[in-house]
Amino acid sequence: MAYKYGLQNAVVEATKSFDRHIDSNVPRIALIDYANREDTDTLKVADALGNKLNAVRVDTCGENVMQGGTLGKLEYWDGNGVTILGVDSLNRVLRDVNREDVKVILTSGFGDVSKVEAFAYAEKYLGRKLFDGLGVGGIFESRMATMDVVAIGDERDHMIPMSKVGRVYRPNPNLELRLGCGK
Repeated sequence: MAYKYGLQNAVVEATKSFDRHIDSNVPRIALIDYANREDTDTLKVADALGNKLNAVRVDTCGENVMQGGTLGKLEYWDGNGVTILGVDSLNRVLRDVNREDVKVILTSGFGDVSKVEAFAYAEKYLGRKLFDGLGVGGIFESRMATMDVVAIGDERDHMIPMSKVGRVYRPNPNLELRLGCGK
């Protein structure tokens, strides 16, 4: 949606499109970290969908610091990716607009037991709930790759850069273009 509505409106427009085209029995869960404006885009989506918004999902990549977070050295509390301070900020903005009904789902790094323990400890320490659910993509050691869209266009040499904040195109001279099944 960023190509059509711009980075500032991509999240809310994608969520509104989902709402228009998907059966109303399917919960509305908005992925809100595309533009690295987790708090701002959560409020925009909550306003646009009203009571139809069931939850927001935070999957801030390790290249970015969450909106409302800080760049520091307290593991899991601050720094890059999904952090305790960033998630606390997100919950605060939801409380400020009386939208505590919106659930917060966290993904990105929660296959690491120590991260889960840190968030559970933070809830006790802060005396308030930070999240309603966790998504775990993997718990076993593996080679990881993402398939982020980093450019759009019809021809390889005339692509327009377009990516999630923090996930720009990085050339890899070791990759070889192969079309079809032949060599």
